[in-house]
Amino acid sequence: METIFDHNVNEHELLRLFGTGIDRKLYMCSQSDPDGHNGLLFHLYSIRRNQSVAKRYLKRIKDPNYVVDLIECNIVNGE
Repeated sequence: METIFDHNVNEHELLRLFGTGIDRKLYMCSQSDPDGHNGLLFHLYSIRRNQSVAKRYLKRIKDPNYVVDLIECNIVNGE
């Protein structure tokens, strides 16, 4: 499973995603759901303003309610 750490996430992006820094070990212990990984990758690429890659991860999410939540969150945050 791909994670944000496979995509060279930096400290600034970690702060935007989590509100604090987080290391790979803690992240892996707290995130086991594939939809969650893909949701964070969607957010990461939204932060990076790379919408084509962000949409690719959004399409991998199986829970339609989670997709709606992610899109609404991006709109509220201006991403």
